[in-house]
Amino acid sequence: MIGARPLALGAAVLALVAGSPLSAAALLGVGTPNLGRETQAEISATLDAVERAGFQRIRLGWKPPYDGARRALAEAARRDVAVLVTLPLTGAETAREGTTARPARDGFFPAYGLSTLNPARVEAEAAALLQAVRDSGAELIGLELGNEMNWSGYNGDLALQPAGKGRVAADLGALSATEAEALRAGIALYAESARRVAARLAQSEPAAPLLVGGLADVNDAYVRQRGATLLSPDAFRALLREAGVFETVGAVGVHLYEPLRLKRGDEAERVALLEQDLKPCGTPAFAGRPCWLTEFGSAEPAEARCDRTDAERRALLQPVLRYLARPEQESRVKAAFWHDWEGDGAFSLVRCGVATTLANDLARALPSKAPGPATAP
Repeated sequence: MIGARPLALGAAVLALVAGSPLSAAALLGVGTPNLGRETQAEISATLDAVERAGFQRIRLGWKPPYDGARRALAEAARRDVAVLVTLPLTGAETAREGTTARPARDGFFPAYGLSTLNPARVEAEAAALLQAVRDSGAELIGLELGNEMNWSGYNGDLALQPAGKGRVAADLGALSATEAEALRAGIALYAESARRVAARLAQSEPAAPLLVGGLADVNDAYVRQRGATLLSPDAFRALLREAGVFETVGAVGVHLYEPLRLKRGDEAERVALLEQDLKPCGTPAFAGRPCWLTEFGSAEPAEARCDRTDAERRALLQPVLRYLARPEQESRVKAAFWHDWEGDGAFSLVRCGVATTLANDLARALPSKAPGPATAP
């Protein structure tokens, strides 16, 4: 389906850091996960702005209201903007009948647990998504199954705690027996869902890989302050590995925030965190599958939100860009999506209605229609 020769993310970033634009395809995009919840006029205006900034790849969410999601797909197709679509697995539409969501509380929306998944309903949701993609004419470059399944924000199996008393668990032993049992059951249901969705995707859009949903990369202090429960990404991925999930998918989604957190520390500390987060990409730990950074970003403090130069975030981003520019990353990290364009004010690439210099930096290398082979050589 794709005729353009793929270009590795590392090469794209190398040119970006050097200050020279690329004439070939690059692998950078932006997230607009809640675009389908905007009005038609807002969807059109957002995609107009994304396109004007030079991005040709976006990450969307497939969730109710579906008419809005379909409008977003159609608008992306009209502009020839390729889409990565996330199916979040938090709503009643993918849960077994008769199960209930964890109630909303203190800024957390209602969320079903993975243990309530109905793989047949997950497959049906994926089929509806794929039909919507075909109807819209949009170009699907990947389907991400699940989102941040390792913490309370997107997995109702992980209990909410009183504010200030959240928990960060390094392994299942740090969770309650009920939570650990639910997580194991949920991973088994996720594995079956992934097998079903992968088969559907291979029939409908064989060039688009299925991705394991990116996991939460949230600092411990934030988790505790919010009263959430988080299982470390390493522990969660160990469960995925045991269930054979990595052999089923074409790539692994990664969310990358801690190396870009303001006031985190010096460059060496940021690079060490980055290397730790991306070490399994393209290795046997992920069954040889490469990673896609389905979310990466940095939040500006409120007082800087009209600073269109984005000087502080541009400086923070340089260690990440230099790391990804290393030639050895070429087959390991295939794509990256900044979170997000404007929906989350702190992370937005828009300041007071204008795209920042950082947005221009990220878009300098012309984005491609596809990230190349789904699996590492």
